[in-house]
Amino acid sequence: MIRVDGEQARRFVRRTRLAIANIGTRVAAWADPAHREPPRRRSVRPETAEERAIRQYVEAESVDEPDDPVESVELVKRHRVLGESHEIFDVRCKRSRWWVITNLTNLYSQDEFRTADDAFSFHLGLMLRLWERDRVTVDDDARAVSERAWRKYEDAVEAMADANDTEDYQSVGVRLREAMLALVRDESERPWVDDIATRPQAANIKDWLEIFALKITAKRRQRAYLRSIWEKAWDLSVHLQHDSSAVPWDAEVAVNAVNHALETYMYMKIRSGKDEREACPRCSSHRFGPTTDWGEDGELLSWSECSACGYATEAEQTGVMQGV
Repeated sequence: MIRVDGEQARRFVRRTRLAIANIGTRVAAWADPAHREPPRRRSVRPETAEERAIRQYVEAESVDEPDDPVESVELVKRHRVLGESHEIFDVRCKRSRWWVITNLTNLYSQDEFRTADDAFSFHLGLMLRLWERDRVTVDDDARAVSERAWRKYEDAVEAMADANDTEDYQSVGVRLREAMLALVRDESERPWVDDIATRPQAANIKDWLEIFALKITAKRRQRAYLRSIWEKAWDLSVHLQHDSSAVPWDAEVAVNAVNHALETYMYMKIRSGKDEREACPRCSSHRFGPTTDWGEDGELLSWSECSACGYATEAEQTGVMQGV
């Protein structure tokens, strides 16, 4: 049994009463709004050009639902698959929420795809089917480099779709070879190679590619790469043409190789006549380019902006909203 004298009991009571008083004071201060710490506000940063493009895309897709405006756009992930870059944006609207995935840009409701990975998996499968369907499709500028070469390549793809036996796969090789020869013949007859002192034979693919590469780009490694993929695609096509044991996989490899060789040449040829993409004057990023948006008074404004550092040129009015 613990004995407590009168003085110890009195000190204990005083300490208890003081503690209770302090607690009451703190509770009262917390309950009084005037004594509360103000809530911290989230900082609102200006949207980047990439985010603005996504916002405008969603607004265009939901033009029939004006009561569901876009409230925020956030880049959440980037993936690179088969050489193609895909960005995933989380887009919050007033009444809905979406995943927007680029290249090719499409949007997916978050009610149906709960995570970004689920949406991207579906998006990638859809894009692969579209790419397979459009295997023989290039833009008009690239096709204009050699319309005849691309038509012959299309013939090879059609022959591949109908092939069932070795002779069929060999005929695919013949058509692929003709496609590559068609491009070389078209390009060798154009004025841009008239200054060649000694012209190779028309069927000399490798020597002609040496000439074309020197005229297309001053970058040594790009020239070497272009020559390399053309030489390998040519060798695969010729081998397939004479391969008495050819199977579907042999033809598939050759078709893909020639597709890559033709497209690479065509796009490098187009690019050789254009200026390099402008870099941001502040941070040197190539995520710098033109963008547009509507002003407060209904005017269409245009300017250049960097999505990496936020640098922007002065906006200029380039149009007016109809009815304003």
